[in-house]
Amino acid sequence: MKHFIFISLIFILFSSCGASKNKNSGTKTKLSITSVEWRLISVKDRDTLLATGNAPNPATLKINSYGHVSGSSGCNNFFGQAEIKDKNIKFGKMGLTKKLCTDMSIETAYLNAFNEIDAFEIKSGKLNLKKGKSVIATFTTFR
Repeated sequence: MKHFIFISLIFILFSSCGASKNKNSGTKTKLSITSVEWRLISVKDRDTLLATGNAPNPATLKINSYGHVSGSSGCNNFFGQAEIKDKNIKFGKMGLTKKLCTDMSIETAYLNAFNEIDAFEIKSGKLNLKKGKSVIATFTTFR
């Protein structure tokens, strides 16, 4: 009888661990503006993935939990600060390298957008940087 109870307890223990693991494995981690490196896919209604195909680097954005901003504009690297409160964001002045690339139109639009952006939202795995309700730039997670 003791063996039966012991085996039953072992079976229940392993069954409950498996159920707990399966239940948690289906949950998604909620993205945060500071949790990932973002890849620019459009800026001011321009598809940047096609336009920056020949650029040395993809256009990216990374913001750490202290508000330090860094990334690539496709040609040059940039850095600066951002203030984040709730769904509002304000970018400070940016510093950047001074490389010359053949087509700098996307880079110019991307870097100028930082002056307009005052809000953000993360929806369907994408980061939208906005001015009021208008989307200025859209990013996806960098892979």
